[in-house]
Amino acid sequence: MVRGWIIGTSSGLFFGMFSCVALIVFIFTMRAFDHKVKFRFIYGATALLIAMVGTIIYSTSGFVIVTVLSYVLPLLAIGILFLYMYMYAARYNIDSVSRCYKRRCFYADAERHAKNKMAIISMDLNDLKYINDNFGHKAGDIALLTFAEVCRSVKPSKFILYRTGGDEFMMLGIKATKEEADTLIHNIKVKLQETPYTCSFGINMYNPSDDFDDVVVKADQAMYEDKRMYKEMKIKANPSKDEEYDESLRMFTSNISFLD
Repeated sequence: MVRGWIIGTSSGLFFGMFSCVALIVFIFTMRAFDHKVKFRFIYGATALLIAMVGTIIYSTSGFVIVTVLSYVLPLLAIGILFLYMYMYAARYNIDSVSRCYKRRCFYADAERHAKNKMAIISMDLNDLKYINDNFGHKAGDIALLTFAEVCRSVKPSKFILYRTGGDEFMMLGIKATKEEADTLIHNIKVKLQETPYTCSFGINMYNPSDDFDDVVVKADQAMYEDKRMYKEMKIKANPSKDEEYDESLRMFTSNISFLD
């Protein structure tokens, strides 16, 4: 009887300690995330509920049940903590605006797949500085996120999307062919026609014997050549197009609320 009481008590303390830790980590982890307030409340309340239920069970149940639950529930709390640690690590690698993988992931993935052929696509969103200067940085963020969503909506799973700079994006096409990369770019351009945005593209193919940095430089060079042609075409265009472009930006931006 005494032994059972000791086991039950120690188990209850074990449960209580990890429940409190779970609650604290829940709250402070949610403060680090960009969730809305209601989600922070839901997650925090869930952790508190686990702690409260455990306390009730401990105070009203027999020692055997308490002993079992006081080991199961802390393990559950620990599992939740590891889940949020994983989510925090993912947040560390995800760009907060475009929700793409960051630059560090681009090079880490390239190194991991260095033994495979890859398509390297360099992309630069056109006129982002103009959008930021004339419509504000929220409009610029909308442009970045919209472009990323367009890419995600049409790209096959073998292509991985990264934001590597202010208006610069890259894609790695693992075991992809030049034809697949060309098709993807075509599909992105078609989908972008539903928005006021355009993008410049450059492709280069990587083979396991190549120097990866050299391949990236050549993809960038092809993208810059595409951007040069875009700027020349824009200069030759009718000046009234700027007014049309501005109006389309105003209309599109005013109808977007996913960054609120």
